[in-house]
Amino acid sequence: MKTENGRRWLEERRERLKEFSELLAKNSLKEFTEADFIKAISRLWANQLWANKQYPVERILSNISIEDLRAHLLDLLWSDRPLSQRYDEFRKVVKGIGPVQITEILSFINPREYGIWNRRSREALRVLGLGDVVPVGKYYISGSEYERFNAVLRNIASVLKSEEISEPNLLDVDLFLYYVVATAAKRVQVIRS
Repeated sequence: MKTENGRRWLEERRERLKEFSELLAKNSLKEFTEADFIKAISRLWANQLWANKQYPVERILSNISIEDLRAHLLDLLWSDRPLSQRYDEFRKVVKGIGPVQITEILSFINPREYGIWNRRSREALRVLGLGDVVPVGKYYISGSEYERFNAVLRNIASVLKSEEISEPNLLDVDLFLYYVVATAAKRVQVIRS
């Protein structure tokens, strides 16, 4: 985190947190448009590989109206219902958006409670020996599995607490998990050399 890359990473996280907190705020969602959805989807790391950012949006909106999507986003992000129920319902109803995108959106709205379920986090948890606690072999997870994943990340966050990170959140844990995977990959390369 003291390197130039680490500082850039933190700044990018701050910018995305600000963008998503404005774009997907409870009051903003009441007027959420297709243009807003394009902006949100295009800013997700999970969609960075898409050259045409319009394509994933069109795929999603071919199955659901913007009004229904707006209602389901409000429920997913701002309802008092248990997370497992909100997550499972959103995945069932909103076709074309997977767990990586859903968890990334949740994480940018509330990084103290929600982490990002992606290949890197699964690999890191496997390296850390936590594959029996969280189903690291699965891409599609249920809401209850996502709750368990977040509990594991919150435990890791408490271990990361330091002078540099006084109040670590689950985006900080995401950076740590990235570091674990990158370090493990370097060790494998050294061993193979």
